[in-house]
Order: sequence, then structure tokens, then C-alpha cells
Amino acid sequence: MYGRAVANAQQKDRARRARSLLITGVIGLLAAVLFYFAAGWIPAASLVVLSAGNLLSARPVASTGVAPVWARALIIVGGVGFVVSIIVTTITLMNASG
Repeated sequence: MYGRAVANAQQKDRARRARSLLITGVIGLLAAVLFYFAAGWIPAASLVVLSAGNLLSARPVASTGVAPVWARALIIVGGVGFVVSIIVTTITLMNASG
């Protein structure tokens, strides 16, 4: 009986994590559209890569509980690219203003 309860709890946790990945992927794609107009295409492209990693890792996380290495790489590359592009855009705008 104990084993079945643990397996059920693990399945619920996997489903919750997969749902979180799907939600953040969709929100990231919507934010990419806003960032395209606000900060340019490079931050938007970085957010698309990050969101694609989230969306593509949702199904494997739901079934195995682990995101594939390639999906984690997309998430990391997209996140780092986004942070770097925002820093560069901010510095560029600060230098242009004065």
C-alpha cells in the first residue's frame, strides 16, 4: 500500500512540474512578442529559445520526471542569452542618452 501511495505522489508531482513548464513556456512566448517591440529582436529570440526548451521538456518531465539534456541546454542558452542581451541593451541606451 505504501509503494502505491508514493508512486501516486510522484506522478502528481511530475504532472505539476510538467504543467508549470507548459505555462512558463506559453508566458515566455507572449513575453517574447512584447520584448520584440520594447527591446529588439535579440532578447525576443532568446526568450523564444528559452520558451521552446520549457515547452519541449514538459512531456518528458511528465513521463519520466527528468528534462532531457537538450531541453535543459535550450533553457540555459535562452536564459543566458536573454540576460546578456538585456544588459547590453541597457548599457547601449544609457550611453546613447548622455
